[in-house]
Formats: sequence, structure tokens, C-alpha cells
Amino acid sequence: MATEAKLRQLADKGCPVYYFYSTERYLVRQAVNAAVRVLSADSDEDATVLDGAAPEIEGLIMAAGTISFFGTRRVVVLPEVDPGAYGAKDLDELCSTLASLENAVVVLGSVFPLERNKLKAGMPFLLYGLFCISIIIINDGI
Repeated sequence: MATEAKLRQLADKGCPVYYFYSTERYLVRQAVNAAVRVLSADSDEDATVLDGAAPEIEGLIMAAGTISFFGTRRVVVLPEVDPGAYGAKDLDELCSTLASLENAVVVLGSVFPLERNKLKAGMPFLLYGLFCISIIIINDGI
């Protein structure tokens, strides 16, 4: 699992997107919570949480585009995003929004089922092209 020291390193480098996925829900929740804790440590603001498998893109744009009163980057969390729940147009818009973040850091979490003992994942491959993204695969043994 991603250690808080590694998360602090990435935060210090200005990484704008953190994406955690696994087949185990509790591992994703732990990693998302750790990232939010690290990213919110220097701010008195609470993270903005957009719940659900497919939060509205407009909500993400509004949350990510809002400038923080404290001069820090706003932390926006999508803890249970399911890329398969979005249509192609919305998924493109999501990726475009994540690629153009200026005032925010986004933390995403996904739980994917195993299919023939292999992780079935769609979104990670779409996100690999983004600049400075930390994609962390979580397994029981790590």
C-alpha cells in the first residue's frame, strides 16, 4: 500500500491526480483516506467529496475550479468512481478535466472485480497519458 511518506513526496512535487484501485474495497478506502490526510495536512479546509460511481462532471469542474481561501490547492475526492458508469463523452470530459487542473488536487478510488484471476480495469489505462499522475495499484501483499 502507498505509504504516507511516498504520498508526501508526490504532494511536494505537485502531483495533481492520485488514483488508487484494487479488488478490495477496504484497501482503496484506506489509501484514499491516507492521501486526503496528507494532502489536507497544511490546510484548514475540508476536502470536497463527490460520492457515487459516476459523480457529475459539472460538480467536479466546480469543486476543482474553486479557488481556496487559504491559498492552498483544494482537495477533491471521488472515493468510489466507476469508469464504466460514464458514457464515452463524459469519460473524455473527466479525463480532460483531470488533465487541466490548476487549483485542485483530485484523489480517485475504484474497486474493480477480478475476472479470471486478473484485475479488470478500464480507467487506469486512460489516465496513464496524463502528466504527473500517481496511479497506485493496491494488492493484499503490498
